[in-house]
Amino acid sequence: MSSISLISLNNGSYIPFLGMALWQDPNHPENNIKHLLNEAIELGIRYFDFSHFYENEIKIGEIIKEKIKKGVLKRKDLFISLKLKKSVQNIELMEYGVKKALNNLQLDYLDLVYIEMEDFDELDYHPYMDQLNIQSDLNIRTIQLGLRNPFKQPWIFSRFTNILKNTNIQEIAQRYKRTPSQLMLRYYYQKSNIVLIKFDDLKELKEYMDIMFYVAAEDMCMIKSLLKQQANT
Repeated sequence: MSSISLISLNNGSYIPFLGMALWQDPNHPENNIKHLLNEAIELGIRYFDFSHFYENEIKIGEIIKEKIKKGVLKRKDLFISLKLKKSVQNIELMEYGVKKALNNLQLDYLDLVYIEMEDFDELDYHPYMDQLNIQSDLNIRTIQLGLRNPFKQPWIFSRFTNILKNTNIQEIAQRYKRTPSQLMLRYYYQKSNIVLIKFDDLKELKEYMDIMFYVAAEDMCMIKSLLKQQANT
């Protein structure tokens, strides 16, 4: 089992750098999310993000309960976050959403509850939209920036080339003997960003988790410059 690095929050708690977004791909078999979740747990993923509109809380809860019962993990080892819709605007609806999640997941508590914003730059993230000003402001306030599916949504901004196919990124990755995905995940990690990934198979997950190397300062600056340059075109 691999060990995922933890990032400290300003309230003294910790959150895993890498987590799994539990969205169910409608193009995949129904049991695919169960298979991927099992594999993720076995490989050391402990941060799981879900939402009511994923409609898979009960299945997820059954898997987590089984793993805890078998002693594979303990509840305290997990970081579970619940994403509520933007339409949830009052305390009563929030409380209902949390209670529903706890019941479906068969858990006593959640580690994080947040409201999903429809604005792209507040939650979803594309590598070319590096959000440098937002990052700087969050750093000053010691608030961590979370990124969701950084490689999985190229259709949102069709004018951007897939970051993983960028020749400069590929050349830098080759120097480190890593894939472009690994390079970019390491870049996010060294910026103390938290990343929620969506993966399609075990091979892809293993690739994402194998980022125990260091990107030199000059290469970090080069990647940052590339992202900023492309975002302004």
